[in-house]
Amino acid sequence: MQITKVQLLEKPGNWGRHVVILGAGASVQAFPKGDANGKGLPTMDNLIAMLGLEPVLRRARVKNGRRNFEKIYSELYETDTGLPILKEIEDIVYGYFGSLELPEIPTIYDHLLISLWTAPPGLDKIC
Repeated sequence: MQITKVQLLEKPGNWGRHVVILGAGASVQAFPKGDANGKGLPTMDNLIAMLGLEPVLRRARVKNGRRNFEKIYSELYETDTGLPILKEIEDIVYGYFGSLELPEIPTIYDHLLISLWTAPPGLDKIC
């Protein structure tokens, strides 16, 4: 069953479950000025440069380290899941994303989640 925007606006209600798929570009759009401290959000195409992974990839002898991060990481992982360089890359990536802070104002993600919310029957009695 397809539902139009007009139907949603004119008669909001429980239209069932929703699935929303967003790529990294959506995060960049949600945080155009970066996180709460101005730290930018990378995409798979600029993650290597933004996180300073070039020296790590050179040590791993990765050819053409300017490619898409996901492709490079997948190639390394497929070579050997126990490569020490993978742990180093993961630590850098986790450290970067772990340091990001949400801004005080709502983002497009907040608005998206709120727009999808419909309280299940009886929830109003619990709250």
